[in-house]
Amino acid sequence: MPKRLSFALLLILALLVVAGCSAQEGGFVQTVVVTATPMPLPEGAKTVLRVGTGDSGEGLTPHFKIIEMFEAENPDIQVQL
Repeated sequence: MPKRLSFALLLILALLVVAGCSAQEGGFVQTVVVTATPMPLPEGAKTVLRVGTGDSGEGLTPHFKIIEMFEAENPDIQVQL
C-alpha cells in the first residue's frame, strides 16, 4: 500500500509541476504608463543627488574624494552626503 500511495503522490506532484509551468493564454494584460516629461532646469540650476552611507568619521574620506571628482566632471550636479 505505501508504494501505491507514494506513486500516486508522485504522479500528482508531477502533474501539478507540469500544469504550473505551462503557458497560460489570455492571462497577460499589458499596461502602458505614460509619465510627464520633466521640465528642463533653469539656466545655472544644479541637480542635487542625496546619497547615504553606513560609514562615519574617517570612513567618509573616500566618499568625499569620489564626490569631489564626480562634481568636477559634472558641474551641473551637486552631491549631498
